[in-house]
Amino acid sequence: DIKERGLSSTAVSNHRIGDKINLDFHVDLSLFKKIKNTVLIAVINSEFPAYYMMKNNMPETAITQSDAELVFVLDLPKGLESLDTTKYKLSGIDGFDDLSVTKEKGGRRIVVKARLK
Repeated sequence: DIKERGLSSTAVSNHRIGDKINLDFHVDLSLFKKIKNTVLIAVINSEFPAYYMMKNNMPETAITQSDAELVFVLDLPKGLESLDTTKYKLSGIDGFDDLSVTKEKGGRRIVVKARLK
């Protein structure tokens, strides 16, 4: 869901060229979290080779098979662009504090990467 700060996502507002707009982008990751937890439990409680890989490569050995990173790509509609002064904040996801934002296509595409610390 994407909306202008202070308005609903279905509200229509008028802006002039050059106006700065504060947008809020909301993604519900609760289903994603449930799926990842279900897969983890299934792997831990199974005889799949992944179980042995996890058992033999615990985090204490400094060998990991995956890395936690979330990537969000937001294509802005025509007429909107991200400026160098644009500020970004990620909230609601504990532990993903390492935030990097890059702009593509002249500021019309925003790529947000959040890494688990």
